[in-house]
Amino acid sequence: MDALRKPQPADRLSGVSEYYFSRKLKEVAQMRAQGADIISLAIGSPDLPFD
Repeated sequence: MDALRKPQPADRLSGVSEYYFSRKLKEVAQMRAQGADIISLAIGSPDLPFD
């Protein structure tokens, strides 16, 4: 019996880039770490406490 092979991702996935807002959240986190005061205009979750 052949050994089980690990599945490989499809070639078409190489064209998929990082999600835009994921990049922006990283950028905002970096700016906050540098002491910038960031105002978020996101809709958010009004039923949850603010970060």
